[in-house]
Amino acid sequence: MKREGTKVATVKGPRPRSREQTAAALKEAFQRLLLSRETVTITDVAKEVGVTPALIHNKYADLAEAIRKRAGKASRDQRDDKHRQLVEAKETIRDLRQANGALLEEVRVLASKNEALRRQLAEARAVASSKNVTPIRRKPS
Repeated sequence: MKREGTKVATVKGPRPRSREQTAAALKEAFQRLLLSRETVTITDVAKEVGVTPALIHNKYADLAEAIRKRAGKASRDQRDDKHRQLVEAKETIRDLRQANGALLEEVRVLASKNEALRRQLAEARAVASSKNVTPIRRKPS
């Protein structure tokens, strides 16, 4: 039953969604932002239209890729750049491991020489401090 003079509040539900209208709005927003800014991000376009960045990433991947490409961050370029960095890092690690191995070998050799010199020094000190030991002198040739 409706009374005269009273207003009935209506609850608005979510707006009807149209993928084509959203796509058109996103593209228009992207073009507008390109005219007003040097760089445009997916978040900028999403805010302009009133959607989430996730929607652009998940439902409008072609537009997301175009935005990334325009910003110099295309997915393929990013992937290739990361792969190149990984290859360079692996080469650097390999070179460092080889250098480390060579240095460890050098340390082993020096430790062996050091131990031989310590023994010689201990022997020389024992001879010098002992009263009953006479060093044998070699004959000159």
